[in-house]
Amino acid sequence: MSETTLFTVTAIERMPNEKYN
Repeated sequence: MSETTLFTVTAIERMPNEKYN
């Protein structure tokens, strides 16, 4: 897994669920 993908996944995990509902 590339650093960019890891960063993106981490960002999504930390973001509130409301933003993705």
